[in-house]
Amino acid sequence: MKKLLYILIFLGLASCDDGEIIVTSFEFEDADLQLCRGAKINEFVFFKINTSVNEAISYNFINEMYSDTIPTEEPIEIDLANPDNQLVYRKFNNVITADYYCNNIPDSDIIVTEELVSINGDAKIINVIVSEDDNDGVESTLEAPNGIDPEADRDDDGVPNYLDDAIDDSSIGNTDQTEENLGIEDGYDSDGDQIPDFRDQDDDNDNVLTSVELPNSDPNDDSFLDTDGDGISNYLDTDDDGDTISTLDEDIDGNGNPRDDDSDNDGIPNYLDNDDDGDGILTSEEDTNGNDNPLDDDDDMDGIPNYLDTNSMGDAANESVENPAILDNTVITTFRTTLTIDNLILDQENDQFIDDTFSFGFRDETISKTTRKDEN
Repeated sequence: MKKLLYILIFLGLASCDDGEIIVTSFEFEDADLQLCRGAKINEFVFFKINTSVNEAISYNFINEMYSDTIPTEEPIEIDLANPDNQLVYRKFNNVITADYYCNNIPDSDIIVTEELVSINGDAKIINVIVSEDDNDGVESTLEAPNGIDPEADRDDDGVPNYLDDAIDDSSIGNTDQTEENLGIEDGYDSDGDQIPDFRDQDDDNDNVLTSVELPNSDPNDDSFLDTDGDGISNYLDTDDDGDTISTLDEDIDGNGNPRDDDSDNDGIPNYLDNDDDGDGILTSEEDTNGNDNPLDDDDDMDGIPNYLDTNSMGDAANESVENPAILDNTVITTFRTTLTIDNLILDQENDQFIDDTFSFGFRDETISKTTRKDEN
């Protein structure tokens, strides 16, 4: 990774009339790859700064296809022979910061003392998603049936584990993917919403975030909360209180939040309350027609199902079941841009440049992306 050091030593020997040797101790692996937008439309500049010896290397380019938050379907290739796309090494009289490249007008106190500019080369830019997580408090490996990182590629066939029909066979990838179905493997998508659990903030699709459904009130018990004791943790249980009414349907006011619905005002939201109207009769026992669905039992025909009606023979309550809204889903996504340059030729003699591939390294960009679950 010290190719530029060798280039500049040889160039100094060949081109400096006063006998000075341009020497740089620039270590590519020790400096972060940074990015700024240029002054022109679709202009970008990648750069690395070594403050210990006041030098930097930058790559300026214009391309309408590049974004640090959109994966590249194919590598973006750019010809450095175009003067709009240049790699530049510079040495300065003083320490510089990212402002030197990110501000349209550089600091006038900064003077370039040495400069080398590319006159030829082929740049290749690749941007991929390297990590996605719902930040719900459950490790990704726990959100996989085999305890293996769902984003990894165990058999190196280019297909992540959660989509791979055979994670130990590189000859078999994702054969069951269609336009309507991503082909997510069994155990990776608990609620079947086409969002794998490690990217799903609501793993059981009950409109209560997984992060909210995890905590157990017992400080000596680190297991996940299981209100109805059915052996299914709340964050994977579509009926958290076991009253035969799904948590999603216990969002009485239809605002997308079952946590603020408490019909009997006992401090326990309906989705965790097995007696929603506080009449002493379990909600599951107010299924008078015996079809295991208390939602459609309304003995007094007042439009209030029995399980919410304190007097199912005629005393109307003031709430009714509405169609619930759907929660948004937020995923923390990390994109990685990798930049390499082949066949690099600088504006001075460089016959001693042996390796024809120069790696700029990579840069990560992490963002939060929010969509409605029904848009996935």
